[in-house]
Amino acid sequence: MVSNIYSRLQWKIITLTLLVTFTPLLLLGVIIYRQFADMYVDKIREQIRIRSENQAGSLDLFLKERTAILGAIADTHSFQTMTNEDNLARKLDVMNLRAGAFVDLGVIDHTGQQLAYVGPYELTGKNYYEQAWFGEVMSKGLYISDVYMGFRKLPHFIIAIRRQENQKSWILRATIDPDIFSRIVQAAHIGRTGNAYLVNEEGILQSKPRFGGNILDKAPVDVSLFGKQTLVFEQPGDAQRLHCVSVLSGGFFVRRRDAVRLSRAPGAFASPPALPPDALLLELPELLLEAVGRPVTGVEVPEAEFATMGPNVLALGRRHCVMLEGNPETRRRLEAAGCRVATYPGREISLKAEGGPTCLTRPVWRA
Repeated sequence: MVSNIYSRLQWKIITLTLLVTFTPLLLLGVIIYRQFADMYVDKIREQIRIRSENQAGSLDLFLKERTAILGAIADTHSFQTMTNEDNLARKLDVMNLRAGAFVDLGVIDHTGQQLAYVGPYELTGKNYYEQAWFGEVMSKGLYISDVYMGFRKLPHFIIAIRRQENQKSWILRATIDPDIFSRIVQAAHIGRTGNAYLVNEEGILQSKPRFGGNILDKAPVDVSLFGKQTLVFEQPGDAQRLHCVSVLSGGFFVRRRDAVRLSRAPGAFASPPALPPDALLLELPELLLEAVGRPVTGVEVPEAEFATMGPNVLALGRRHCVMLEGNPETRRRLEAAGCRVATYPGREISLKAEGGPTCLTRPVWRA
């Protein structure tokens, strides 16, 4: 009897000792495992985020470089020169020598008629008036399209720039090599299961994924989850796979601050001498595009008055504007162009805060 009691007591002591010994170890192991797993997932998320951001930056830079080259060609050559196909072919050769990725080059008039074309497709004489991109570039001045089929019946995308010359508009359009663009996207592939592809706002694939799907198919992600910043997320119903989205800027240049302000035409605008008026007009807000085609006078701002916000001129009405005092030469040139100029002392409120008259008002519409 006594032996049984001691035996049970012995097992209780052994069991209690084991529980006291191993329970903290088990709890510590679970905690360490969870912390390590969370840290590992966070590290993967961060690596994916950085890779996605870097790749988006590379794509933006690629588009900006090609847009700058195309814009330089349009701004430095006349319509008559560009409609000569021999000249156009030389321009395409130079563009591909310096940067590459240009498939073809075309010159299109304001009616949508392609007057000159150099490239591998039979597109000379085609009319693009009914194409969606034509209306976009005529209204905005610069347009980078989504991937679409077009007349050639092959997926491609274009960069188009409108130029104003002798009261008429014409367009220089280039097709970008989709294979080169796709290779930049595919460089973001990670490991054997990583995938990278480009989608537009409608969720349509703009490049070929690594696994399944083709260009212009519906993307296997919910675009409603996308934001303006880089986003790493797990799609509902697919918890075993991480998705990362980085938003491109669209390849457009950010307009130089204070580069141009426009009075209601007929009137004047102040512009830095380093940029031609045609290029500046392409960047005007859409609400003021009605002014294009009417008499508009360009007024150069002397370089010495850039630092004192000489280009920052706000239109108050027809040939009536306001600017910072301390820019006498810009004011003189505006008055010589027929403008009534008002000034204000902005050394404290504007120069120190980097905000001129346009930043202090920001109207949606000015009567």
